[in-house]
Parts: sequence; C-alpha cells; structure tokens
Amino acid sequence: MSLIEEALRILCHSGLISAYLISAKLGISVSEAESIIGALLAEGYLKARRIESCGSCPLKNICPYAGKAKPREIYYLTNRGREACRRIAELK
Repeated sequence: MSLIEEALRILCHSGLISAYLISAKLGISVSEAESIIGALLAEGYLKARRIESCGSCPLKNICPYAGKAKPREIYYLTNRGREACRRIAELK
C-alpha cells in the first residue's frame, strides 16, 4: 500500500487531519506529509481549512504537536474523498 493510500485510510477513519498528524501516524516528515496532502488535494479528495492557532483547532486534543508547531491548515474529506473511503471499506 502506498503512503497516499495509507494517509487516505487515516482520513477515512478520522474525518479531519493535519500534516503533523499524518507525519506522526506514518512515521514520515511533515514535508512528506504535506506532499501527500497536496496529491490528495489535487485529486479532489480533500479540502483545506486554515487554522489560526492550536487553541482553535478541532484536532488540538489529539495532535502530538499542539502548542509546539506553527498551526497551518487542517484537511477534511470532500464528497469524492468519502466515496473513496466507501470503496476502501468494501475491499476489507
């Protein structure tokens, strides 16, 4: 399974994600996670939401970088992304 597929599986489970969480869950750098997110954005699986501070982020309670990193964006599934999640679930 590719890192992109693994990241999509994480998103299917959580619904929201950040580059920091993907990097922590997959054991890759934040810049690699951002590249994966870029690919998923380009394919229409994700939408971005700008976060101004860790305190305003809905992931603050589970993010391993909360308060330690400059907040950027969080990402959520689009309709196309949710459809991909349904196909992934059917493969199990």
